[in-house]
Parts: sequence; structure tokens; C-alpha cells
Amino acid sequence: MGYTPGTVEEKESKYITPLLDALTEIGEDPRFAIKSENNPDMINDKAWIEAKSHTFLRGSNIKDSTLIIDEAQNMTRGELKKVLTRCHDSTTVIVIGHDKQCDLKRPEKSGFVPYIEHFRDEPYAHVCELTVNFRGRLATKADELTWK
Repeated sequence: MGYTPGTVEEKESKYITPLLDALTEIGEDPRFAIKSENNPDMINDKAWIEAKSHTFLRGSNIKDSTLIIDEAQNMTRGELKKVLTRCHDSTTVIVIGHDKQCDLKRPEKSGFVPYIEHFRDEPYAHVCELTVNFRGRLATKADELTWK
């Protein structure tokens, strides 16, 4: 994304569609929820979400927040490490992913399962494994196909 023209916010804007969909699903108006400096459609008085790509986190400190890392199965070990090593103890981290939906060209590079296993027995970590696909029959059946 570094070479994409525009500000950081403009570069990241095309990747927040799933966030917009999720906010709408829970009855939140994204214009009021997402902090935005450059988008006049966003109303920022009481915005409570800051959407960021891991690409621009170098040097950041994440404190006093709830951090949601979604689609984590598509992050390499290095990318997940970059995000996780910036979190203070005052941050609650939620990592969401599905190990059978990895889109990386080399799925073995995903850091999702290794990091879940790395933290599984830590007293400050909780692993919750969902067993129901809420999207429907088509998505459930597609999950069953494995690559060899």
C-alpha cells in the first residue's frame, strides 16, 4: 500500500468495507462510529473506532484500547508479530480468523494458527473456537474443501 497514491486514510479506505458491513449489521451508523480526518461523510464527535492497516503500525504503541485483528488467517507470522508486539497490557486484543479460509499464496506462512497455539495456555489469554458457520449452507460446504 505504500506506493498507492493518497493519504494513509485514503489508501486504507478500500479495505474497510467489511467493517462498514459489520457496523450496519449491529445497527450502528458508520458515519458516527469511525474516526476520520479526511472524509466529510463521517461525523466524528463521538467516534469510537479507528480503522488501521498493520502496514502503518511500525513505531506505534497501542494502549488503553480494544484491538480487533480480523481475517488474521491472512497475516503472516511477521505481520501478526508486528501488531501484537505493539500492545500494552492495558489493551484487550481479539484475534479473529478461520484457518480453512487462508488466502495467502503459501498458506503455511500464516501466523494465525501458530500464534493461537502459542498463547493457548497463557493465563491472560482465552481461545474460543466457533463450530457453526453463520453464513449458510454454501459457505459451510465450501469450508469442507481442502487443498492438497
